[in-house]
Amino acid sequence: MISEELMELIGMCDRIVIMKDGKIHTIFNQTLTRTGRLSSMEPNLQNIPVREELGRMIRKAFIASDDSVILSSDYSQIELRVFAHMSQAQNLIDAFKSGIDIHTKTAMDIFHVDEKDVTKTMRRNAKAVNFGILYGISSFGLSEDLGINVHEAKKFIDKYLETYPGIKTYMNKLISDAYNDGYVKTLFGRTRYIEELKNANYIIKSSGERMALNTPIQGTSADIIKKAMIEIYDKFNKLNLKSKMIIQVHDELLFDCLNEELEIVKKIVKETMENTYKLDVPLKVWKDSVKISAKNNIGIELLVFKVKDILFDGEKTEREQSGLGSARQKKSVQEALERVTHALEISQDFSYGLDAVVQDLEDALECLGEVAGEVSPDDVLENIFSRFCVGK
Repeated sequence: MISEELMELIGMCDRIVIMKDGKIHTIFNQTLTRTGRLSSMEPNLQNIPVREELGRMIRKAFIASDDSVILSSDYSQIELRVFAHMSQAQNLIDAFKSGIDIHTKTAMDIFHVDEKDVTKTMRRNAKAVNFGILYGISSFGLSEDLGINVHEAKKFIDKYLETYPGIKTYMNKLISDAYNDGYVKTLFGRTRYIEELKNANYIIKSSGERMALNTPIQGTSADIIKKAMIEIYDKFNKLNLKSKMIIQVHDELLFDCLNEELEIVKKIVKETMENTYKLDVPLKVWKDSVKISAKNNIGIELLVFKVKDILFDGEKTEREQSGLGSARQKKSVQEALERVTHALEISQDFSYGLDAVVQDLEDALECLGEVAGEVSPDDVLENIFSRFCVGK
């Protein structure tokens, strides 16, 4: 089954024009999405499937120019950070300021345990509700996400809102104001009218309430990265840099960066993105990941070997191979390693959103958790990006 996005891309092949520079250029829309994010069309370069073979083949066309690399710089959990600022939930603000992984810190606060006692299940549950709250998730929705009953999901949401009391107050006021005014605003004053709130149909009206909750957060995030893009562009021009910003994919910026300009570009991008707007919590950028074109690939087999070395110590690997582990354990390990391998292949061969690589690796680590002991996703990601990325 070919995805809708891929079918759309294939369908417009006869309309795609290769420009004089030998490249395909997308069209960016400033005002098409209701949240204010940039969108891409003809072709849509923001949403090229990666889990299908044909999609992965298409992605191999994304390579850096000669003597260049593709540099990715991605905001870390920007929507959650904006949410903490706008809700003024002091406990959530303090959680971000602590520097601890936000999902781990949330689990610590909700379950009243020390950091060392946070299990993978606790962190996964905290992560689901952290992001779910942004979209007005219901008890039923959370139960579906976590595979638990609705009663347990409701208790978890209630516990979350008790832990961060400012959030419930903020959400109620936001929805109330949206009903009264007919619109919501981002921090920058951009307005979105929500006609759905006037609809008599309960389902449509409920979707309007979710829009009212999410738009100020997602819209402000979109405003912030647009502001950062303008400032980065101006700084590049001021220094007469030849490296170029080539695409924005939601919370991520990609640059076609000359090797000789790599260090200065990394410095400009990180400093600008983290300081373009002051929130009550720090804006952070994931460690930049330099994507290498296929012709410069440094060897996937070596990468996978090193990842295995990070994830498993020799003793555990030998134990699994010797047959002491169950068949189910062996299968879980193999499946997880295949997912890590896939994530590394796409991250090294062509441009692939850093957030997606991180998600693939985190998913793989969750599979490994039960059979390989407690493995810290942060530790592994730190190792992976520090060892495998150019320019570190």
